[in-house]
Amino acid sequence: MSSSLTIIITEEIKTEPDGEGYRVPQPTSDQPLSVHPDCSAAVEKPYLCQQCGNSFTCKGHLTIHSRTHTGEKSYLCKQCGKSFIQKGDLDRHTRVHTGENPYQCKQCGKRFSQKGSLTVHSRIHTGERPYQCKDCGKAFNQKIELTLHMRAHTGERPYICPVCKKSYIALSYLRLHQRVHTGEKSYQCKECDKCFSYKHRLTSHMSTHTKGHKLYYYTECHNSLK
Repeated sequence: MSSSLTIIITEEIKTEPDGEGYRVPQPTSDQPLSVHPDCSAAVEKPYLCQQCGNSFTCKGHLTIHSRTHTGEKSYLCKQCGKSFIQKGDLDRHTRVHTGENPYQCKQCGKRFSQKGSLTVHSRIHTGERPYQCKDCGKAFNQKIELTLHMRAHTGERPYICPVCKKSYIALSYLRLHQRVHTGEKSYQCKECDKCFSYKHRLTSHMSTHTKGHKLYYYTECHNSLK
């Protein structure tokens, strides 16, 4: 709505306490109706990205955005060499090395390195599920969970294995699958040093050690009772 917008409103008749009517002047076509600043047009974004057309309110935001196109990562972690686009990202990453967890849950005392992680965790206590599926009504406490769920409705599987062309709804699922091709086995048994590609297989394997321990314990107890 611009400040030059004009409207015509018919005269409104009100009544004085003594019963005599009087007229309240109303704007006419030659009397522009002023517009409150808060209701003005969208915020101006004069800084335009030449690569993708996105625009920004200040030059600093455009500079940071441009790094997504150039690949520039100016902020380097001195501990592991990983680099980041923004200083804030580096600061959050550094807590992985320092163990700093400044954000504490008031309900259970659990601590987190990032405020967003605390926000998501807090929903366990409140039961809040702000992200709802428009198709089936199911609700989630994280946006990424809703995104993945929606792909069950749409059939979208954007992550494709370059080796066998299998597709997945999440990048993490694809990375797990790729271990079939690479032979990577990240999960090692502490009892016998056997390695596995998937955590659930290690968990299943660990039960063989536990069962053996239980059998030995049962045998010893049984013999002691003879």
